[in-house]
Amino acid sequence: MTAVYQGVAPDYEEQARILGASPRHTLWQVTLPMLLPGVIAGSLFTFLVSTNLFLLTFLLGQGKIITLPTLLFSKLAGGALDPSAAGIALVAALPGIALLLVSERFLRHRPWLSR
Repeated sequence: MTAVYQGVAPDYEEQARILGASPRHTLWQVTLPMLLPGVIAGSLFTFLVSTNLFLLTFLLGQGKIITLPTLLFSKLAGGALDPSAAGIALVAALPGIALLLVSERFLRHRPWLSR
């Protein structure tokens, strides 16, 4: 988020203040919409990192805590092709893919970033 905030040109906030916008209005109408792609990308990375904590969950829970990654591992560990494992993998991958597509859409056109 720091890199996103540093990449935003301060001219837009200054122009809003010159035109009479209050600091709160500048925050809600100028700054936050410019930071939204970074917030979405940060949320995506946070989600992906949290879903990849299989090893930590498996080691600390000693296999007794059932999460989606540990369930998928137990389905694939036997070596047999199980259709439910494919479904679990799809369910685990879809939110990340959806967030990636949404963030890519927001990050594609960024006229407010300084070059």
